Amino acid sequence: MHSLIAALLAIIFAWALPRKNNTVQHGAWVLRAAVIGALFPQLDVAFWLIETQFNIPMPERNSLLHTPFLAPFYAGLIASVITVFFKKSWSQIFLASLIGLLTTSLLSMLTVQGVQVLPFITSYRLGLGIWHTFDFMLLALGALSLALGLVLPIFRRDIARISLLLLCMYFVASLYLQWQARDIAQTYIRALNISVERIYALPQPLSPFNWRLIVIDNNNKLHDTFINLVRQDVLLKDKTASQVYQIQTLYLPIKHAVWRVYDRLGNKNLSKAQQEYAQRAWQYIKISPNKRKLRFSLLEEFTLPPLNHMTNLEVCAQFTDLRFAGLQKQDGGVFLTCNHKNNQGFTLFQQMRASHGGLPPEFKLLKK
Repeated sequence: MHSLIAALLAIIFAWALPRKNNTVQHGAWVLRAAVIGALFPQLDVAFWLIETQFNIPMPERNSLLHTPFLAPFYAGLIASVITVFFKKSWSQIFLASLIGLLTTSLLSMLTVQGVQVLPFITSYRLGLGIWHTFDFMLLALGALSLALGLVLPIFRRDIARISLLLLCMYFVASLYLQWQARDIAQTYIRALNISVERIYALPQPLSPFNWRLIVIDNNNKLHDTFINLVRQDVLLKDKTASQVYQIQTLYLPIKHAVWRVYDRLGNKNLSKAQQEYAQRAWQYIKISPNKRKLRFSLLEEFTLPPLNHMTNLEVCAQFTDLRFAGLQKQDGGVFLTCNHKNNQGFTLFQQMRASHGGLPPEFKLLKK
């Protein structure tokens, strides 16, 4: 979840705890601790920077610092530092920090990206895909509640509790909208009479009514569409309009939905050898612990291995995440599945940085 939204909602949770409306228990350091706790898991960006700059294997995003099981330890660390340097109440700072940490963890579990709950035991991620990482409704609710709490400090607790009630109502509404989006996908499946492996209803930015549906069938084809659940008429494209409007034109009314179908392993123009190679590469991906990362990926081309691995590997099958198609910046959405010489299995790489300034793209080796 976006750090700004997590910080705002952490403050609301902290305001909602006291038994009575007063300003004493909402001390500045309590709120600072809640914000620090909410932002602390975002430090895993440093892991990514270290890995890309120094090629040192680091924990994945939304894993080690996001797991709720380590939240008490992190909260104790934050409380101890603040207590030592600023002489504040350890118990109050600990509770506020814990609220911030659990807020970020919980919100991240409700996104598509999810959280690796047990990073030392399993690579499984819990991601319900109910809200987009940057949900404008959550941002508006957090900002409005914060503003009202600052203007009316004597009613902060009540304002916070009402906000949490609205948050719960929005959660239930989002669950219903997700179910409605999935039902549209089910209607499409029944109309074509296709056998399906998985249906994904992905929340989108700007509106809770915008959804992206991706259906993966048993023939390695991906069916993809953008819909708006309430709009009746198609928005006309206008290159002079704002960027927000242009994005909104992508989401069509249900009755005008356009489904695009992609063959995961390329088209029929591939040679027999290339088709066999693509099949073997995908079979390796399906049993790999990284299969979740590549669930929306499509074969794009065959290419050479990364420069620092060319002596050990032969040709690579490049897969690109469908969600990154058409984007200028595809960092993290491009993968290479490379065959070892003498057919000794495959190695999987993920692009960390695209080619720039005449330099080749940079890839990291994914764990087997």
